Amino acid sequence: MRNKGGVILLTVIVTLLCIYYLSFSLVIKGINKDATQFATDSVGNVSFNKKQYYLDSIWKEPVYHLLGIEYTYKEIKETALSLGLDLQGGMHVTLEVSPVEIIKGLSGNNQDLNFLEALKQASQLQRNSQESFTTLFYRSFKEIAPDANLGPIFSNAANRDRISFNSTDEEVLDLIEAEVEDAIDRSFTILRTRIDRFGTSQPNIQRLKGTGRIQIELPGVENKERVRKLLQGVAKLEFWEVYQPQEIYQTFQSINDILVEEQNLAAQLELLKVSGADSDSVQETAVEDLASLLSIDKLSTDSLDTTVSSNDLVSQLEGVQSVASSLDPLTNANVSPIFSQYGFLIYNLDDTSKINRILNRKDIKTLLPSTLKLYWAHKAEVLDDGTELLEMFAIKASRGGKAPLEGDVITNARQDLDQSARPAVYMKMNATGAKKWKKLTGANIQRRIAILLDNYVYSAPNVQDEIPDGSSVISGNFTIEEAKDLANVLKAGALPAPTRIVEEAVIGPTLGREAQAQGIISIISGFALVVIFMMAYYSKGGIVANLALLFNIFFILGILAQWNAALTLPGIAGIVLTIGISIDANVLIFERIREELRNGVNLKGAIAAGYKKAYSSIVDANVTTFLTGLILYALGQGPVKGFAITLMIGIACSFFSAIFITRVVVEWMSKKGDQSSLSFATPYSKGLMNKLNFDFMGKRKIAYVFSSVFIVLGISSIILQGGLNLGVDFKGGRSYIVTFNDPVVASQLKTGIMPYFENAGTEVKTYGANNVLKVTTAYLVDDESAEADQKVEVSMIKGLEELTGLTFVPSNSKMGKDNFTISGSSKVGATIADDIKNASIQSVILALIVIFLYILVRFRKWQFGLGAVIALLHDTLFVLSAFAFSSFLGIKNFEIDQVFIAAMLTVIGYSINDTVIVFDRIRENLRLNIKKEMMDTFNLSINHTMNRTLITSLTTLLVVVVLLIFGGEVLRGFSFALLVGILIGTYSSIFIATPLAADLSKIFISKS
Repeated sequence: MRNKGGVILLTVIVTLLCIYYLSFSLVIKGINKDATQFATDSVGNVSFNKKQYYLDSIWKEPVYHLLGIEYTYKEIKETALSLGLDLQGGMHVTLEVSPVEIIKGLSGNNQDLNFLEALKQASQLQRNSQESFTTLFYRSFKEIAPDANLGPIFSNAANRDRISFNSTDEEVLDLIEAEVEDAIDRSFTILRTRIDRFGTSQPNIQRLKGTGRIQIELPGVENKERVRKLLQGVAKLEFWEVYQPQEIYQTFQSINDILVEEQNLAAQLELLKVSGADSDSVQETAVEDLASLLSIDKLSTDSLDTTVSSNDLVSQLEGVQSVASSLDPLTNANVSPIFSQYGFLIYNLDDTSKINRILNRKDIKTLLPSTLKLYWAHKAEVLDDGTELLEMFAIKASRGGKAPLEGDVITNARQDLDQSARPAVYMKMNATGAKKWKKLTGANIQRRIAILLDNYVYSAPNVQDEIPDGSSVISGNFTIEEAKDLANVLKAGALPAPTRIVEEAVIGPTLGREAQAQGIISIISGFALVVIFMMAYYSKGGIVANLALLFNIFFILGILAQWNAALTLPGIAGIVLTIGISIDANVLIFERIREELRNGVNLKGAIAAGYKKAYSSIVDANVTTFLTGLILYALGQGPVKGFAITLMIGIACSFFSAIFITRVVVEWMSKKGDQSSLSFATPYSKGLMNKLNFDFMGKRKIAYVFSSVFIVLGISSIILQGGLNLGVDFKGGRSYIVTFNDPVVASQLKTGIMPYFENAGTEVKTYGANNVLKVTTAYLVDDESAEADQKVEVSMIKGLEELTGLTFVPSNSKMGKDNFTISGSSKVGATIADDIKNASIQSVILALIVIFLYILVRFRKWQFGLGAVIALLHDTLFVLSAFAFSSFLGIKNFEIDQVFIAAMLTVIGYSINDTVIVFDRIRENLRLNIKKEMMDTFNLSINHTMNRTLITSLTTLLVVVVLLIFGGEVLRGFSFALLVGILIGTYSSIFIATPLAADLSKIFISKS
């Protein structure tokens, strides 16, 4: 083997990196255990707020030392392997920005009947369309009013500089698209800020490009109503006056005096302890060593670098030094604290939580005037040395608490360049706003006015002069991106972009812990079964394969941690499946080595030939499976992506471990050159299927008939049952996981609860255990509002309470004998359900096309590609038929959802893996046996690969059965689909794909 040293070096490096990254996960586990203990009360209830408080308190504190380096909790959290929501509990939300309100706002709330009808019609069309809302709106508008143009509708004072009465429809549509895109960006910024202050650990927020949707994951969240209000609340844009430093200096001097006094008292108490005083006689005072954080030294001119004026005048703030010098008497205080080096009300970002705790103290609050409100800037300023500074703004509040000016008066805001060619923001107000703005700016010349969005200061420009007409230019040391961001924020008043929750899933902590246990049991059990089988069949070669398998699992977890990816329950399924599939490469190699040994080749020669001849098959098999994983990742959502990532990483790691790591070990073990040092068979497996000579091709017509009959009966069963049992993912609706203390009868509750849902389509079934139910309903499926969510949940709880006589308790409360709880829930709106369904269909079709093209390129015969694709279509229909029969016969009514599609694509990948192995041997035998009959060559190739086919299928089936038994209800349908799919995939590669390739080749060869 060439480059053996390189393989060893790379293995060592990857192993050390995996150990390094996984070590952080162990530290996190210990910290979470401590936090849970801190937050657990005397009766065993865990307070999420207390747990979060504990974690926040150590966020920037060193908690781990490795190789002489200190790591804070924040750094560890960002590096460790995190768990998905399904393994730790939490809330997953997909929001959609409503383009209707944005378009109405752009039109100045035009009441043109054709315009309003087009918006209404487009909203209806969007439920079953993949096209953008703007496209649907324009099409509807032209259908309703073919001769009308959009220019007159959108031509108004706010859009004067961009479109006119005579603008073309294309120009108007470009404007609409740009504003909708800006609105989505604005919503994303607002939501990200809200989530950052929500107090959850490791939140995840991302835009789903091309959809107008925003996806959010909040681990550990239990109060879903609070989350809904937080995410769907309308943004509040306000303009406030800002106090000058000298106006509030005395207030902060008083606060500083209290803190200094406490600091001195603490020092005296410490001296008493050191001097040996009786500690029982000393009543310690809780002291915050934070005097330095509130000390006032000098003003920072860096934060006063923006101005607002009517003619783009840049502020030259004067008198800063004189103001700063007026604060110097503080340095002559009797007690000299450590003064702030950053400036007045400007703090290190690490200290802001401590500052908040001080300002929330009751004794400190009494010192603050009722007209003084303190707000933080929304973003920190980063210095050259990496220090992050955050400014606090002292706002001059009115007695009624209402802002002097609110965002609804803004008609337009945009980024442009000022007279000096610097990035600036142009802002325009309506007549009412212009009047108030004139008064506000006139009263604050050479003072700052703060622009707040959701109680965070986005800018605080200095007013240069009075602005009479509502047209303003905000300029300063902006970058173009910063100017765009500020303009977008100002549009929150001009073009509100309300969001609605179109998809939601809540996983309670109990379900998360159960999923963790199920995942661990699945991995350990699957691994153990495969290890035992490989050793029993391949002797010492099996030990080598098991070593490679161990490396494979270790590498997968290490790479997931390095990429900061979340491990989900479907991801664990991907690992378990990889355990079975990764053995395939070793089986191919070992079967080739055994074949060479039977032909009289010595051990070293057999090993070299085995690896060489198996390489092509392994590459083809891994590439086809990897391609299906890639398609899953590209078109899948949520848990399906987690499965796809794990599967692709597993394929890459198994290829490296099977081809390179095992070869290093095998060559080292075979140094002696005799089979006593390394054997690839046990007494039980030595002669097994060595001389197999079955006429598979002769039985192909029987297989054709059997498959056709089974699929026809399956499709008939689907039709008779009114279609497949689509899950919430595909049809929309709401579902709830309800947990009781004692067993309940699902069928009885289904009949009784229907009236509470106004007899809308509802399904109630046992979910895993006989004391857990899954309630799925289409009640108010078209209403995606928070009010509808509340109404459906309240109706279900009321129904269950009256039917069972039990009382509902929240999932974070301790459940008594007479209680039940909702341990998980999900909601999928009709629009997103349609998108998910279409994406799933596309993924299956795309997988078939990609595989056909790959087979065509690799084998240079379209007959092989077509035969393979027909076999894959056969497998898909066979699994669907099996699901239909299971429901028809009353065995189990499995749902067809996203996870099922993941299973189907996995089956496609596995089945083509089998088929490619056979095709590869056919290609080899056709070259060796040119004069042999084609059917005989095909038959010979199937017999040659039968040993490998059955062993790979058996090892994969072992882990799939483990998943079916231990994987939990979430993966039950997934596991069943894989079980049927692997059996049928093995069957179809022998009796469908290969015979079809032969028949097609025979037909077209004879014709030519």
